[in-house]
Amino acid sequence: MRPSTSRVRFHREARAPLLAGCATFAHLLGTTLGPAGRVVAVNRVLKVGPPEMLASAALIARRTFRLPDPFQNAGAMLLRHAVWRVYDRTGDGTATTAVLASRLLHELDRLLTAGYSPLLLTRGLDRAGHTIAEVLRSLARPVADIRALAGLLSSLHLSPETEDELLDSLEGLGPDGIVLVDPDHHPDVQVQLIQGVHWQSRLLAPELLPPNVAKLQLVEPRILLTDWKLEEASQLLPLLEECARRGVRRLLIVASELSGHALALLRTNLERGVLHQVAAVAAPSVGLQQTRILEDLAALTGGHAFLQAAGDRPEHARYAHLGSARQALVTRWTFALAGGRGDRAAIERRIALAEAELAAADDESARRRARERLGRLRGAFLHIRVGGTTPTEQEYRCLALESLARTLQTALATGVVPGGGASFAVAARRLAEQELSLPLEERAAFHAVRTALLEPLRTLAHNAGVDPAVIVHRSLEVAPNLVYDVLADQWIDPWSAPLLDPLGVLEAAVETSLSLGRTFLTTDVLVHRTWPASSAEP
Repeated sequence: MRPSTSRVRFHREARAPLLAGCATFAHLLGTTLGPAGRVVAVNRVLKVGPPEMLASAALIARRTFRLPDPFQNAGAMLLRHAVWRVYDRTGDGTATTAVLASRLLHELDRLLTAGYSPLLLTRGLDRAGHTIAEVLRSLARPVADIRALAGLLSSLHLSPETEDELLDSLEGLGPDGIVLVDPDHHPDVQVQLIQGVHWQSRLLAPELLPPNVAKLQLVEPRILLTDWKLEEASQLLPLLEECARRGVRRLLIVASELSGHALALLRTNLERGVLHQVAAVAAPSVGLQQTRILEDLAALTGGHAFLQAAGDRPEHARYAHLGSARQALVTRWTFALAGGRGDRAAIERRIALAEAELAAADDESARRRARERLGRLRGAFLHIRVGGTTPTEQEYRCLALESLARTLQTALATGVVPGGGASFAVAARRLAEQELSLPLEERAAFHAVRTALLEPLRTLAHNAGVDPAVIVHRSLEVAPNLVYDVLADQWIDPWSAPLLDPLGVLEAAVETSLSLGRTFLTTDVLVHRTWPASSAEP
């Protein structure tokens, strides 16, 4: 038996603070669980002012990134990272995962203290996970009408028109569509489903547009893509000569800059009628992101991007290198393409690369850039602009809308199950039936998981001021046909009410909690670093 030191803890002395930290963090998030959840006051870290009053478990998790005791902090941050994985995947389930996982670790610790084998307990967790997955999937139904989930939006107090527009847009976008949420100076929430490829990018040469024209529509344009500065006539002359021979009359140029003799050459061709329409826009973004965007545009339009990094010079461009689209729309600050004639296989390869970039992103800025590219590559994305009377309210509404949109898409993708903890009660009942025929260690693991599955229901009841024991006992008898509505204080039919949860959220909560349980079973040492790193990103 090795002695513990001020910076290293072994065995029980390692697990105890780990559990305490998890329990503290779970209690912090569990306070917000359910429609009768409470508010948590969090002191500001970088700004002067009163504490933030937060009712979002995800926002509380983001704001809480260190406990005073370093060993307890290890447990809290372990749980913080786990619940954030669920939130990032489904947009919900943060508080549910926290209380479920914390209770599971508490039950597993009792078993370890009693001398049970970690290996056999892990085997029991695996079997329990398979049983729970089967039960939840058997309860699931597809979303027949997305308006059945409108109750999820109630905390945002949207107008009926905005709520309908948001739900209709999400249904049209589908479960794999991209949703971008941005703060806006407008006081309300604005929803826009954008079809085609749309970029914020400045107009390079306004003088190429007809007089007094604020936007230009090009039908069946050919498209030149490059990150070079177009300054010399020689950079465009070979291409324009071939376009003239082939009868190309409409040209869209996406480049870094357009000036000097190159611009004069285009103006001359317009004046002589060789070209009927020409528009030039700046290549979006900078650096590596600009390169990726130009390559995406090449795939979408069936063209070739002339990039400095690859040594491709625009003077080598020919007709075969130009992309094409059914229509292009150019304004002073944006351009859009509809009906790009790219090869589907090439687009799918770009989508796969963008998805890999999203999976590897380690901060919100990188994730957002990857999501933007995915939305444009898939041909549509939902843009939600969010206002607010204060910066704090606006930040809360942005996070809430982003998470709710992801939750609704999860429901569309996976289906829905009875809510209010009822589906977990059914799974707990199934585990109780199966554990009687199992070996001792696996039976103990089943009992631990069964107890943990009922913890979200206990917390829901506690937050509503109702005796949890009474609610849990009744739910084990009547679920899934009836669920407890904490606001109405009555038992209702979940499908007619409706009181439903997305299947994907509950699956993610269970999978993450069991994964944390396996990690806990094999953790026997805690090491405290003198200056541990902290991160606002979980």
